[in-house]
Amino acid sequence: MMAVTAVVSEADLQRFADLVRSRSGLEFSGPRRVDLERAIGRALVEWRLPMPDALYTHLTEGAAAPAALEAFIASLTVPETYFFRNQPQFEALEQHILPDLIARRRDQRRLRIWSAGCASGEEPYSLAILLRRLLPDLTSWDVTILATDLNRSLLEKGQRGFYTAWSFRETPAEVQAQYFTARNGLFELAPQVRSQVTFAYLNLADDCYPSASTNTQDMDLILFRNVLIYFGEEMARRVIERLYEALVPGGWLLVGHAEPSIALFSRFITRAFPNAIVYQKPEQEQSVALQPEVLASQPEAPRARSRRPEPRVSARPVSLAAASRGTPSRPISGGPTRSSASATPSSPVPAAPSDDLAARYQAVRQLADQAQLELARRSVEALVKQAPLFAPAYYLQGLILQELGDFEGALVALRRCVYVDAGFVMGHFALANLYARAGQAERGRRHREQVARLLAGAPVSALVPEGDGMTVGDLLRAVGTAA
Repeated sequence: MMAVTAVVSEADLQRFADLVRSRSGLEFSGPRRVDLERAIGRALVEWRLPMPDALYTHLTEGAAAPAALEAFIASLTVPETYFFRNQPQFEALEQHILPDLIARRRDQRRLRIWSAGCASGEEPYSLAILLRRLLPDLTSWDVTILATDLNRSLLEKGQRGFYTAWSFRETPAEVQAQYFTARNGLFELAPQVRSQVTFAYLNLADDCYPSASTNTQDMDLILFRNVLIYFGEEMARRVIERLYEALVPGGWLLVGHAEPSIALFSRFITRAFPNAIVYQKPEQEQSVALQPEVLASQPEAPRARSRRPEPRVSARPVSLAAASRGTPSRPISGGPTRSSASATPSSPVPAAPSDDLAARYQAVRQLADQAQLELARRSVEALVKQAPLFAPAYYLQGLILQELGDFEGALVALRRCVYVDAGFVMGHFALANLYARAGQAERGRRHREQVARLLAGAPVSALVPEGDGMTVGDLLRAVGTAA
């Protein structure tokens, strides 16, 4: 194998980044630049090419170029995945979303689900197992579970249905024992579960969905987790718009807990479940045209709404060790207080006693989750005035201001957050992203490094405080420091 001594210049990186973006929509800027550089180095070795120029020609010219470019892009997308990943979302699926869909589809006995960006299949197979537990009469139903990705090698692995022990790190032992058989150090998925899932190649940057030709129309549920963060803003909006159109009225969309902007989901109704925010397409399109003041006064349908749990609020964020054990932090007040349903938008923080910080914080979060951003902005201003040493309030203020386009104000709020509590991990993560967006790469790098230092030694499966279900492993991968 030939040695590679070629230097990948910044100009080379930009040229390859533009090429990848144009074909896949994937963005390789900021901390992800190093991933692109490594992929170029690997490709030079694999194809025995001397320089980046030769690789670029190989990917763009000649009859073999399309397949070569597809393989190169696939080498950039090897995500971390495992069965039943993000337990709060799977609990929402098991206890609320799938029962809702099953009840509404009982007469037709037809259910359509799409795992978009399925990687090696652990996610769609988790859904298949879950449906077998929820539908005793599954054989009498017409159930489609479509699993798509742009990495053909991962799709082939999913079709084979063999996995290592690492894929089961959040899987109940009884589930693994019931549906998998140990073979030569691997675990083979039961054929009856494997037959429930259809794998297919699909590039989300293409204009081929929703359509009957790709079987991506009339979906009841779409899982699109931990993919959107790799798209630029324009591509993200295009993809979410297409996924919206792919859903039937009342259909559900689940995205990753670190997706960049709730504004992307403004056409959806936001639903809050314990430690999980999901989106639902309105039954009628005009329901999303209501003004925020009207939305605030309308009660949620009991079938689909579940209260978000009280936030973990303490003078410092809850420890990662406690998070990994599921131990709740002690609220600053005596305990959680349920908000009144009669709150009106005229008051900054609806129906929460002024001395109950936990309830006030929760009320502002609910406004932000429902995209009532201007009301949330006024509410969080009142909150930080009341509790100037409460770091989570500054963090939430920064996110709200960023959504409103006030990046300078967001920067001030996030700086205050980490000043009040230098150990507030998500504050540093938000600052890193904001600095990267502002083109201040060095400052962004320092905050990414601080995230890595704060998480050093913590279990990768531990939940990050204020991370909405994000684990230590997720966050380390997001800042580009995961092993």
